[in-house]
Amino acid sequence: MLSSAVIFPASLSAFGSEIPLAQAKLADNFFKSETSAWKKTVTKNEFLLGLPKETPDSVYKLYEKHIGDTLTYLLVNNNEIFQEYLDFDNTGKFTKLSADSISKTGSTATIQIKENKGVLLFNDKELEGFVPFAKFDDIVVHDIFLIYGMSCCKACYTVHNILDIHQLDCLCCLGSCGFGCNPQFTISWSLF
Repeated sequence: MLSSAVIFPASLSAFGSEIPLAQAKLADNFFKSETSAWKKTVTKNEFLLGLPKETPDSVYKLYEKHIGDTLTYLLVNNNEIFQEYLDFDNTGKFTKLSADSISKTGSTATIQIKENKGVLLFNDKELEGFVPFAKFDDIVVHDIFLIYGMSCCKACYTVHNILDIHQLDCLCCLGSCGFGCNPQFTISWSLF
């Protein structure tokens, strides 16, 4: 593991075009990638049922109209940066929902993510349905906070609701959802 990680964005945007991460890495020969990505498929019905109860009908109908039959959610340790992504419409274009540094605090971290033999644990609770995702370097990210006029915050909260991981809500949409994390908030990610 590198003692000081170099962080690359999941994609680079140039004049409105998106470039996959693998094509954007110019320094691949110099830096070792330390990425672990996990994927969960969420059905359209699961997502719609997971929307907060106070969601207006107009917003519900926007989601119903624009999201695909399945959505792909990613939890990622990208060179010691925790990230969440969501592909709403099976286009292979992901929206970044959150990012935060991963600390070395281990068992004292607020959020403890552990990988063990094909199983992903979140604070010692198995996250069912997650599988390793080997193609993270090939994803395309569009960094937008409105998806078809829908709030990134609502989408982020909905995924956390479905997975029962609301402890991550303070990170939603890169912290722009109206409240921040406790100053002592930390995330650890380990293999065991």
